[in-house]
Amino acid sequence: MRYLAVPSDLTTPIQDNGFASVAYDNPRPHSGELKKLYVLVSTPRSGSTALCSEIYRQTGLVVHEYLQPFQYMPCLASRYGAIQKSSHSKAATDARVIVLSKYFDALVRHRAINGTLGINCHVSHLVYLDALIRRAKDVYPDLAIYKDYLSRQDKYRQAASYAIARQTRLWSTTEQTNPLPLGKLQRVSLCISAAHCYHKVKFQDQQGMAHSLALDYKHLFTYERDIQHNLEQTASKVVSAVCLVKQTKNRAGFTNLQRQASSLNDEIARSIRRHMVVYRLLGLIGRPLRRFRIQLCRYIEKLKSQPSALRYRFLLEVES
Repeated sequence: MRYLAVPSDLTTPIQDNGFASVAYDNPRPHSGELKKLYVLVSTPRSGSTALCSEIYRQTGLVVHEYLQPFQYMPCLASRYGAIQKSSHSKAATDARVIVLSKYFDALVRHRAINGTLGINCHVSHLVYLDALIRRAKDVYPDLAIYKDYLSRQDKYRQAASYAIARQTRLWSTTEQTNPLPLGKLQRVSLCISAAHCYHKVKFQDQQGMAHSLALDYKHLFTYERDIQHNLEQTASKVVSAVCLVKQTKNRAGFTNLQRQASSLNDEIARSIRRHMVVYRLLGLIGRPLRRFRIQLCRYIEKLKSQPSALRYRFLLEVES
């Protein structure tokens, strides 16, 4: 067996109205053969959740971040009974192992519809996707795999949105939120974070669009400013290409996403566009202090009493 690290962060809550909710599990387990696997590859804050929400509205297929290691993978694997205590000699005594074979089988039962499973996968999680695809092909040799890539042209606004979401820990919402009341130093800190996010998403886009991967994509979707402008048409292309069955049932809930639109988002985007070099230098200067703060916080957390789930370290067990 081979093990992949799963850097969980269970301190960030999962929203009850999100796709990870039990409300989006199949009322009756999918018991048929898996015939198609649809994968949407993207970078953070690229609009993938909005696109997946529209696909769900049209077809009922939940295309979700099942391989996101911070919250979704550990929580869903726990719900589906795909976690066991580690028996690996080098693992920590409290380590927990997500068994990929069990997790994949559970996803097919609880989330596939009409022989199709959908996955929303960020570029940084492709290592988990590769392992899952190998498992899927072992179980279903005739499985058809469809991959699309979604990118956002305005990387400055994407980076600003990414930094704000990281600070607020609010990645998607169906409720309108007010702009953050920030002082000057907090705004500078947010700009430094956004400058880092800018280079991060650019690097991940280059990884995702590498020649070896680009050949596998059915569609390359790019939007300039507002994905809502042609969201329905983009989702229809996916539905047609994957031959998904359109649903007449009215599906509500997660389909009414609110955009992260505020004057702060525009301000951060303009600021890093004009002063990128300054914010990158400030980020480099502050890196040792940031590392010290992180180590100090980790030490303090160890001294505090925590729920047992927050002390676990997770590994993903894949077949070698």
